[in-house]
Amino acid sequence: MSTLREKRMQQRLNCEVPIVCSPFNQKKHCGAKALNFSPDGIYFEATTVFLPGENIYIKIGEILSGPGGSAFIQNFRLSALGEVRWCRRKSKTGDSTYGVGVKYHIPV
Repeated sequence: MSTLREKRMQQRLNCEVPIVCSPFNQKKHCGAKALNFSPDGIYFEATTVFLPGENIYIKIGEILSGPGGSAFIQNFRLSALGEVRWCRRKSKTGDSTYGVGVKYHIPV
């Protein structure tokens, strides 16, 4: 049995923060929930499919303090532009929730 190798360069911090996402330079947008982040990227869940390679604008829905204290506030971006690295359906039971991994264009 093979194990998946971790490719991330930075440690991820867990969170549950509402965000708004939209393909870059488009008017359509959707609400989503960020579940972890690092200076290099973010993972969120949404009901919208995003295509790998697509440029995406992410904005925090509301300012919250998180479990990581000041590290959370320092590293969580209020808005960011990034590239969708992957998008996968979360459930096989007909639920249309997708997990999305985004790498920021300009790391902190």
